[in-house]
Amino acid sequence: MSPIANQTSRPTGQTLTVPGRFEGPPGMGNGGYSCGTFARLVEGPAEVSLRRPVPLDRPLSSLEAADGPVEIRDEDHLIAEVRPAGPLDGIEPPVRPTVEQATRYSEASPFRGEAHLFPGCFVCGHEHPDGLHLYAGAVEGRDGLGAGVLRPSASLPSTRGALDPEIVWAALDCPSFTPDRMLAGEPHMLGRLSVELLAPVPDDGPSVVVGWELGSKGRKLDSACALLSPEGDLLARSRAVWIALAGD
Repeated sequence: MSPIANQTSRPTGQTLTVPGRFEGPPGMGNGGYSCGTFARLVEGPAEVSLRRPVPLDRPLSSLEAADGPVEIRDEDHLIAEVRPAGPLDGIEPPVRPTVEQATRYSEASPFRGEAHLFPGCFVCGHEHPDGLHLYAGAVEGRDGLGAGVLRPSASLPSTRGALDPEIVWAALDCPSFTPDRMLAGEPHMLGRLSVELLAPVPDDGPSVVVGWELGSKGRKLDSACALLSPEGDLLARSRAVWIALAGD
């Protein structure tokens, strides 16, 4: 399957804004949606490293560094760095649940309850009034692995029947932080997200989301996520680096 571009690349020097609807933790942009917004500055698979919380409803400038990444800045503050990325060939979901199975896993997700530190998150928050409400639940008999269902609403931005890339990036973000990690009570923040879009994600039907851990070292957690059609075809995949928040 051939990758599809995020969108025709734009020259740097433009401003980008993350609207308030796409909040993650209170007062800042959802990591996946923000990374997807910034990834429009490059063609094909992209890697976005977040350096600071992304402000909402605020124009951010883009600047191409010499022989380096595109920088996203809020005045003098570096917010993110964007680079082209190669195909994520090693990212293959360890299971491919059906929509019915993933729905059952999702019904028992800890993201639906009081354990969630950010219930207003656009992607996984149960208190967001107009979010994705994408809740990953543990897959039976598998540690470090979760699954859920993306059910697009009519209010989501889409083009010619396919969800806009930012929404796909968002859907690949939160589910890569697995239910096991949520239940462990160890808060993390997204540090880096790489995404490869392989096929359009329909805006009028369900897609299955699978997230799993790849390993951890110190405060860093490596994980991956895949978005699947109801038939099990791979639509998009990601690799993430999460950073544990320092304790008291």
